[in-house]
Amino acid sequence: MKKIIFVIAIISLLLSLGADEISGFYESTNDYAPVAYDSPLSTLKNPSANAFGNNSGFTYMTSYDDDGFDQNYWLMYANKNFAFSRQRKSGNSYFRAAFTGDFSFVNNLYTGIHFDWRNKSTKTGDVGFSLLYRPCNYFSFGGSINAISEDAENYVLGVAIRPFIGGYLRDRFSISADFSGHDSEFYSPVVGMRAEPLNGLFVNGSYDFESETARLGLELAFGGSMIGQRSFLNKDNEHEHSYLYVHASDKYFRSMKFSDKKTFKEYKLANKIVDKKSGFKLGFLDISFNQGAELQDIVAELKRMKKDDRIQGLYIDNGNFSSQFANFEELRDAFLDFKESGKPVIFYFDSISNATYVFASSIADEIYLNPTGQIDLKGIAISSPYFKTLFDTLGVEFVNFKSHKYKTAGNNFTETEMTPAERESYEFVLQGIFDNMANMIQEGRGDKLKKSAVEVINNGPYFSARQAYEEGLTDGLYYRDEIKGILEEEYNAKVADTDESDLIKYEWKKDKTSKVALIYAVGAIHTGEGKAGKTIGSESLSKAIRKARKDKSVKGIIMRVNSGGGSALASDIIAREVWLTVHGKNKKPFVVSMGGAAASGGYYISAYADKIIAEPTTITGSIGVIGMMPNFEKLFDKLHVNWSTVKKGKQADIYSVNRKMTDKEYNMIKKSVEKTYEEFINAVAEGRGMTRDEVHKIAQGRIWTGEQGLANGLVDIIGGMETAEKVMGEMINNPNLKLTEYRSEDSFVKISSEIGSSIEEKLNPFDSGISGQLMDLTKTVKLFGDEKVLYWLPWDISNAE
Repeated sequence: MKKIIFVIAIISLLLSLGADEISGFYESTNDYAPVAYDSPLSTLKNPSANAFGNNSGFTYMTSYDDDGFDQNYWLMYANKNFAFSRQRKSGNSYFRAAFTGDFSFVNNLYTGIHFDWRNKSTKTGDVGFSLLYRPCNYFSFGGSINAISEDAENYVLGVAIRPFIGGYLRDRFSISADFSGHDSEFYSPVVGMRAEPLNGLFVNGSYDFESETARLGLELAFGGSMIGQRSFLNKDNEHEHSYLYVHASDKYFRSMKFSDKKTFKEYKLANKIVDKKSGFKLGFLDISFNQGAELQDIVAELKRMKKDDRIQGLYIDNGNFSSQFANFEELRDAFLDFKESGKPVIFYFDSISNATYVFASSIADEIYLNPTGQIDLKGIAISSPYFKTLFDTLGVEFVNFKSHKYKTAGNNFTETEMTPAERESYEFVLQGIFDNMANMIQEGRGDKLKKSAVEVINNGPYFSARQAYEEGLTDGLYYRDEIKGILEEEYNAKVADTDESDLIKYEWKKDKTSKVALIYAVGAIHTGEGKAGKTIGSESLSKAIRKARKDKSVKGIIMRVNSGGGSALASDIIAREVWLTVHGKNKKPFVVSMGGAAASGGYYISAYADKIIAEPTTITGSIGVIGMMPNFEKLFDKLHVNWSTVKKGKQADIYSVNRKMTDKEYNMIKKSVEKTYEEFINAVAEGRGMTRDEVHKIAQGRIWTGEQGLANGLVDIIGGMETAEKVMGEMINNPNLKLTEYRSEDSFVKISSEIGSSIEEKLNPFDSGISGQLMDLTKTVKLFGDEKVLYWLPWDISNAE
């Protein structure tokens, strides 16, 4: 942005050379708002004030006197970086284009350059500069200079002060003084005041000591609109002329409330909530394919609604959604933070899914259910298919090179049923998840339940709405058309879909922010280029980490990991970039926020981080190695298929699928798995500050929840992205972060491939059940190419519906 403004400044300066004088355009400068304020009229007085962010929108202004309205008018548009105005006066048209911005080298400094011209020719124009500086919430300084290439430049400097440090008038009353000048002559000041005694009602007045005239003004703001009037009195205190203007903004002003009825926003939860949507990035375009919503977008929206005084509560209709258990927990924390404002959350369902009920019961003030609805609360289970008997029948054999008995990723192909080690591991993890589910229900709704949360889960599902109501799972059985009456009776509230405009900022000072890179690592890990929100490519992710590390404006990196791992090689390539960020030349704080899963290779790429943060039900650990080798020799015999081989090199056909492996080949791959496991636990030991034996004790392929990982040293802190941001703020000594996503841009070839695969997925008839799972598994395995040794946990047990 700075470069763009600089280029525009040079062009404007060149255009202004030899320009005709238009000083008449500036004669009424003091008619408008004080130079140190930001207002809808700032484009005319101090364009740099638009960069503060409050003035975006359209403004129309006209003037009148005792004889009525004249033919003069002003049309204005402004946003944070650009403003344009047209003034029609005495048969001439005057134009202004302004380019503005805030600059990081001085916090709370806003600057602008504007070009003014008359009628249709830019040759009859000139250049001006403006600035606004607000070092604290009680002092504002502004200045503007016009016609700088003429001999008759004019300028104005001003200050505004908020004299009340605290209390109701803290940001509602200010006094100002403007000092104007022409050539080398300064005029006597214009002093004034502005007050907002009631929400949306502004009164202002000023006195010009030079002309001995006064101005009085009144403004009314309603939502995103403002109407204002400014009248001018002569020396005899008689009305001389007035301005009337109307402003329409995408910002929301605090406004007077004419009803004591509360407004509950009808809030829609997407049917699927993910860490990162799949899609592609090309330049400034960021296009997503899949439906649903990103978790952090919802969290940010809840923070905004918490501060929005138009919203006194949330009403969520049929808010069933699927996500990962860890995301349910992070979303619960965000809703509980919203409720700290005293705003209730009400749910209505026709029927409620298992995980959604756990979530809703943990945050809801009331849960209403359709009289014929159901609550599918039933706990959590894992069912896994085993294909060994089938493969034996077909004549197919899989050799499972697993580092330890708990590394069970290949068991589905080599076992007839769940092994004791696999069952033990799942029992341990599911117990942790179940305990958290029960705790969420108990903490949120325990006082309304007739039995403990554990008993309530064990007695489910609830096919009868009446039974669910009698057990205390819901607060009432109503049809949807009855809900509005219930809310009006219980909360004196109406349901409305309020707009999502941002609030006007009333604090003058903005805390200095530090730029922190946000990098998503979502999906299976493989070499090459990844697909955002779907797979992690070592080249793509490494490039993003390197880019953030070498960017001097970036103070730290937060990596959001949601992966069951994959390629050992790709995991190591990515982990190296993390290590370089923590220990290398351009080292920076590195924090990992684990989502639903960060296991096996997903943990490997996290291990070197300064801090690892996980939710209680994050699936992590699985520190181990697998390798799978198929043998179709017996199948080919049954099919009467004969093979012949010519080779140079004793192990040239080591990966052949048409014969059984030799003992030597078996031992070679087994040693490779053992070596890779040692590399894995040594990397974890270095990253976590543990000994090799300490890591080995909790590794061996065991999976853990985030809470269990905290107890055994794999995790530092329990929490979500907000916790990660707080930790990063402490590490860089600034709690005010500006998160900027870093990812590599996609090529046209890659974009075409992603569009094609997206269409293919939508046309896939096997998108659910065992067929869909096997097809997804096959696609993932293809990503690993010829790699035989993997850091991988293929079966996702972190999802909940």
